[in-house]
Amino acid sequence: MRSINSVKTRSARWVTALAVTALIGAFVAPAASGRDVEPLRDIERDAASLRDRIDLPPDPDRDVADTAIVITNLANRRGVAFCVAFDYEGKPAGRGRVRVPPRGLRWLLASDISNDVDFVGSAQCFLSAEMLGSAIFLGRGITDLPVHQRAVGRANRIAIPVVAHY
Repeated sequence: MRSINSVKTRSARWVTALAVTALIGAFVAPAASGRDVEPLRDIERDAASLRDRIDLPPDPDRDVADTAIVITNLANRRGVAFCVAFDYEGKPAGRGRVRVPPRGLRWLLASDISNDVDFVGSAQCFLSAEMLGSAIFLGRGITDLPVHQRAVGRANRIAIPVVAHY
């Protein structure tokens, strides 16, 4: 007779396998389908550079709006976040990866993911366990954006319903 714990462990493995399959599908399927999707880009920005970006004075030559996706690692080990942006029709606009140090913070812009191509859409990020996501709209004013986060097996997924770069 199987114990309850072995059934829970087996269920957790299935959920983790499904999450990994979905993650691979999000990153491999667009390339396999023949769509022009930018390759996965590594993005490296620390908390100090986020403060600098927020404090920038207005500049007519700079883009009007961008979205910062901020990832915080609560764990004592390094974490990774994979992000995919989608345009208003649901087509992939680009992909990016952020490596977050233990108990650290890293961030990326919607323009990083889309390779500076203007778009309005949404984004999803798949995070290592014990990581949290938030989003900040950077434009003429600065405001936080809603982020929906849920656990998927041993990982987390965040969805940012509105992401823009123009």
